[in-house]
Amino acid sequence: MKDLGEQVRILALSHEEIKDFIGGIPHTSELSREIQNTQRFLKGNIPERQRIRLGFYLRNQSKQVIGYHSITLLNSANPTQYERENIGLENPLTYVQGKLIFVHPSYWGTKVSRRLLEQGLHLSQKQSTDWVADLMQTNKRALKFLAKHGIFPEFEWTTPNQTKMWRVKKCQ
Repeated sequence: MKDLGEQVRILALSHEEIKDFIGGIPHTSELSREIQNTQRFLKGNIPERQRIRLGFYLRNQSKQVIGYHSITLLNSANPTQYERENIGLENPLTYVQGKLIFVHPSYWGTKVSRRLLEQGLHLSQKQSTDWVADLMQTNKRALKFLAKHGIFPEFEWTTPNQTKMWRVKKCQ
């Protein structure tokens, strides 16, 4: 059986819309590290860092990955140059940031996306912090999905290549 990170990458590569994701699809090693970080985090033995990437996945009965949610947990993190210059963030950042949610097409409409999102939202609630994400304004499907969970646009920003984005947020 393939490594979990490799399974997630194969799933991601099968999605046309993810190929346009800012920063591209993470490599297998990055995805594996996110999954390992999550396992350590849930056991309570992960080092304190300002930013840590975590990855939640769901598998079917055959143990194949059918969905994935990548997040970054920020704990008094200094904004990066990109975040300062493009998004206008200034203060130390403390929130859970949703990065990617994708689901195997065979499982669309089966609440896999909802279950993955809820894992990230539960983590933000447990950390007593907000959940945020950045998405393209053209991604109406994601905006509608997030609105069902009380996540709405907070402000608009533009990438260096002029892509219009929303910073969406669910407050705790």
